[in-house]
Amino acid sequence: MGGPDLTFATAKLAELMFMPDGVTPACTILVERDPGGEGDTVVDVDPESPTYLQASRPNPDWAEIYDGPALVKAETQRASTASEGGAGVLLEPYLVTLPLPSPELLVGDRVTVVTNVRDPALVDKVLRVAEPLYFTFAVSRQARCEGRTNPEDRP
Repeated sequence: MGGPDLTFATAKLAELMFMPDGVTPACTILVERDPGGEGDTVVDVDPESPTYLQASRPNPDWAEIYDGPALVKAETQRASTASEGGAGVLLEPYLVTLPLPSPELLVGDRVTVVTNVRDPALVDKVLRVAEPLYFTFAVSRQARCEGRTNPEDRP
């Protein structure tokens, strides 16, 4: 006695992820992980005065863990606002789906939309994995993600 037949679900996922030729991805993403857990910037502290921040610089340690086809979909719920470093930030919810096999997505992973034939407005959008989703009979890997935008940058 085996599990459910996932042939239809797998075929439907492939139909959504690829253009009609079956080869060209409709959307590609790059997923990166910060092995040091330092985030987007690294803050250098003056050793003579630990409370004085000398400078922050881009974190060079992000490691690529996936580069390939995906589905990226804005979730229907409304965006929420939060405060980060004293500034207002708009959190926009997205659902990201990767084909199996693909690496596990972890909270904090950075997802960048590289190409998107069907929705070019998503290109260059940077998301953060907020909640990896797990399923018993998975045909894909999914995660809830957040896009962060300065509310003043919106039209």
